[in-house]
Amino acid sequence: MRLLFTVLFFIPVILAGQSLEPTKGDKLIEIRATQPDSILYRLAGRSLLNAGYTFKADKESLTMFIEEKPLRKWPSYLLTSQLSVHNNSIRLTGNLRNTIRYTLGGASAEADSFPVEYRRGNTVMQRAGFLQLIEMAAIIQKAITGSVITYYSKP
Repeated sequence: MRLLFTVLFFIPVILAGQSLEPTKGDKLIEIRATQPDSILYRLAGRSLLNAGYTFKADKESLTMFIEEKPLRKWPSYLLTSQLSVHNNSIRLTGNLRNTIRYTLGGASAEADSFPVEYRRGNTVMQRAGFLQLIEMAAIIQKAITGSVITYYSKP
């Protein structure tokens, strides 16, 4: 009976291409719930504010742009996060930006930003950024009864 439950529980997850735990290459975190979008947006905003996050909110598009935060292991890299609410789900994505300017032959350049993603190994900054997004998702999930977190490789 237990095996049947396990198989029946995981078949929809596998078929939908999502995972309950992050896997290599995941770039998007989604928190699914049953509440209306406007309530999810307010709950997410309130929980982030209570946890010390600041953000710019666009109430029309139900989007929040979370203020840049340095990565704990690599403080020269800043994590920029975006939260959007649509169809009873909250989606979190992030980008990293290196604040160190490079000089080559008298010309100065700043590195481009790149998306965070789940990777193996503790020395990869994309992984560190994704783990900080997971922490943010956990804060939001605590405020939303019956919500489920899933991870996707395509934002």
